[in-house]
Amino acid sequence: MMYNSESKSTGTIAYAIMVWCSVGTTILTAEDQKQGEVQAVFRISREYLSDVIGREEIVADLPFNAKIVGFCCTGIVHGRGTVSLDLRNSADAAVFTIDSEGNGHTCVKGVRGPLVTTGSAWGPFSSHTLVTFDGRRFTHAGTTPWAHVHADLQRVTGRRDRRLGRCIGSLAKPVGEHLLPRAEMQGVQVAEQLVRGFVEDLSDRIIARLNEKTPIEESVNRLFPETKDWIFQVSADDHFIQAAYGPPEASVPQLPELEDRLGDVRLEAWLHSTGEEARLLSDLSKQPLARQLVQKYLESSLPQLAGLAEERSVTGVGEWVVISIGAPDPASVESVLSE
Repeated sequence: MMYNSESKSTGTIAYAIMVWCSVGTTILTAEDQKQGEVQAVFRISREYLSDVIGREEIVADLPFNAKIVGFCCTGIVHGRGTVSLDLRNSADAAVFTIDSEGNGHTCVKGVRGPLVTTGSAWGPFSSHTLVTFDGRRFTHAGTTPWAHVHADLQRVTGRRDRRLGRCIGSLAKPVGEHLLPRAEMQGVQVAEQLVRGFVEDLSDRIIARLNEKTPIEESVNRLFPETKDWIFQVSADDHFIQAAYGPPEASVPQLPELEDRLGDVRLEAWLHSTGEEARLLSDLSKQPLARQLVQKYLESSLPQLAGLAEERSVTGVGEWVVISIGAPDPASVESVLSE
């Protein structure tokens, strides 16, 4: 009986190896077996993007030097704000925005001829940075800044701040207060330039992290090394960015419902196989020893994909093998955000 039990376990493991290798072989030679069909569909979740983008807090001290109503104005804007993600629905594009909002304030010194003014300015700001995904890389597609400026003129004096200059300044201050609405309008342009510059730098860093951490291109190169003419067809909904990989003439399939989806899924790779192999893999994934073997094979064959998180599953549904990646551990997320 002991011999039979051990033989059964050994047979299960060996069978798992054969099935998984068979699935891999089917995928790698899919261009010969299933002409004209999409062979892989990658789905990136909103939560995955949020993990990489992070719940960043904007803390910025931005110097400026600008001409406003004829005065050469200088100061440092102290800005505080937050960053968030907005995933947009589209049937033929994978697009999201990195949104920011917050408030800024500054003390302003303005010089025009013999006059020197001091005052303060403050107001809210926001921005929307458009990011596109073509299946391989994320790309910055432009930033739209917005700002509103309130200003207060506190003092007008001469360059040397002597009695005569202060007398002239007290007479000139009502004129300066009359110019405040115009100064605020011109200040909006300055504020929006500052917002644009800061947010574009921040977005470029975020996009660089996404391109470094997202393993789709590396996985495609490993699975389909002889498909240089194949393309990605991308789309997005409220929860996922999707990239379907196949010949240019292929239509994007309607994926079957995945009943056993990970509760906190970050990324899914749907690989086209046969119905029989997918069913066998689904059955084997429920057996502990076979499941461990499949996990090890995944780590060796697609290391960058497997390395995203320790929580992952491999199962079959319909004619698809589905690799699901769960949430990374907090230490891993912290490491990503600190880079």
